[in-house]
Amino acid sequence: MDRVDHDLSDAQWTALRAAWGGCAYCGASNTPLQRDCVLALSRGGRYTLGNIVPVCRSCNASKGNAEVTGWLRRRRLDERAFLLRHLEINAALALQFQEPNTTVSCSGCGTSMPEPPRIEDREPCPTCGSMARTFAVTLTDSAEAHDSLATKARHGEVGKVKPYREAFTGFDHHRDTKEWREVSRVVDRENDRYTERIVDAAGNVVRDVDEPLSQHRGRGAAKRRPPTGPTP
Repeated sequence: MDRVDHDLSDAQWTALRAAWGGCAYCGASNTPLQRDCVLALSRGGRYTLGNIVPVCRSCNASKGNAEVTGWLRRRRLDERAFLLRHLEINAALALQFQEPNTTVSCSGCGTSMPEPPRIEDREPCPTCGSMARTFAVTLTDSAEAHDSLATKARHGEVGKVKPYREAFTGFDHHRDTKEWREVSRVVDRENDRYTERIVDAAGNVVRDVDEPLSQHRGRGAAKRRPPTGPTP
C-alpha cells in the first residue's frame, strides 16, 4: 500500500456508519460494511474522514480503484444523491470531530449554525426559520517539484546511430518503495564505462557503481541484451 495518511479513528468510522445507515453507494442495509476510499489511494486519495465511506462487499469489489462518478453511472446508481449525501455527512462530521476549515451557515440569512450528524435532525434557523444550509470547506494542499535532466550524444543522425554517451541526473520515482530518489547515471559506450549513484530520501547511498560497461549487468538503457537473429 502506498505511504499515505491513515488517520481515520474508530470513533469516526462508527459515526460514518451511523450517518450513512448502510452502504453509501447502493443503500444496502443489514449487511457487513467495509471501508472504501471514494478517491482511490492509487489516484491520490487518503484514508481519512472525508474520503472514507461505508460500503457493502459487492460495491467495494466492483468499484475497486475506479473513478466514483463514472462507476456509479455504469452501475446505474444515483450519482447525484450520493454526492449530495456525501457532502452533507462530511460537513456534519467535520464539525463534530472539529475538522479544520469547515463552517456551516444558514443559506437564508448567513447566521452560523451547528449541524447535526443526520440531516433529519436539523432544526430551523433561529433568525429566519430557514432549513437550508451553506457549507464552506477550505481545502489546502502542497506540491513538490522533482527535476531531472537526461542527455544523449551521438556521432550521426538520430535513429540511425546509437548514442555513444547517455547521462541522467536528478530525481527518479522508485516503483517499489514509492519514494523519490536522487540519481546520477552515465552510460559511456565510447570509453566502455558505466557509473551510477543512487541516494534515497533519507540520504542513504543505495547504489554506487563505477565499472566497465562491457562487464555491467544492469538495468534500463545500459542493460546488455542478447543478440537478435534468426531462430534456429
